Amino acid sequence: MNTGNLRTGHFGIDASLVVAGLTGLAVPFLPFTFDVSPLDTIDGKWPEFWQLGAPFFLTFLVSAASLRQLVCCRPSKAERAIAYTVAMAAAGIVISVTVRMVLGEGWAAFSREDWFLAVTSLAILLLGTGLLARRLATGGRKDQCPIMALQVAYLANYVGVVISILGTPETWQSGAYVALVTAVVYVAGIFMAPALKP
Repeated sequence: MNTGNLRTGHFGIDASLVVAGLTGLAVPFLPFTFDVSPLDTIDGKWPEFWQLGAPFFLTFLVSAASLRQLVCCRPSKAERAIAYTVAMAAAGIVISVTVRMVLGEGWAAFSREDWFLAVTSLAILLLGTGLLARRLATGGRKDQCPIMALQVAYLANYVGVVISILGTPETWQSGAYVALVTAVVYVAGIFMAPALKP
């Protein structure tokens, strides 16, 4: 456990983001639409949608890592390796869903909404990977990078799921709104962190 160089200059901002991000812990258990929650997609009720539900469980890792970093220490090498591995797996799920959607329906069958969904999810992954690589290369708050990797994978999945049900906002349920709050907090953390001195 590396307890050296703990950040104290911007503790209030970090604490606010961590506390606001804890809303994400409820997301896997709340219904998004038609009474289906991310938990329902992996516990056998809606197994065909597990790829859409599983990445919402990233909120547990993001919250645990953020809290631990806030109160005690920077992530160890093993913790960083776990975070990057899980983030890559979740990103792989997002890419897999997008590719299977394209290949399954065929290019010609794609609607404008389908294209927007596919392009937006992949663009978030590419943009997030670019921001992550830049932060790792230029210094700054590198201790935030493992958390950022998890947040980027969550955001790409979230956008894909929300866009797919966006056409029917009357069917949105609490999970979609709580996930939106979590997504906004994650975006704020990703873009505010570079502006804060390590």
